[in-house]
Amino acid sequence: MAEFNGVNLTKAGKILLAKAIAGKLLKFSRISCGDGILNDEQNPYEFTGLINKLYDLQIISCNVGYNTNGIIMPGVAELRAVFNNSNLEEGFYIREVGVFAEDPDTGEEVLYR
Repeated sequence: MAEFNGVNLTKAGKILLAKAIAGKLLKFSRISCGDGILNDEQNPYEFTGLINKLYDLQIISCNVGYNTNGIIMPGVAELRAVFNNSNLEEGFYIREVGVFAEDPDTGEEVLYR
């Protein structure tokens, strides 16, 4: 099972988080994966999508994050999705993962992380 830790929110993600803190619904819509490689000129904070998206994954669960001792990790949510590679014609390395959410005010989907 792959884990992507230490990730940061995008600018749009921080706006959505602020709306959630203010009482609006934060609804995650999908997870995307790709094989893009970040270069020195790119700023992930400003991203609106992945560098090279290959697949969209359905979110199957969203829960409070716990550590290995069963203690809640403050500020952490755990999203789960399943990637099935049985139909791949060519392999690739998953180098980027994006979490998308719906803006409760506009209904638009934005890159949260």
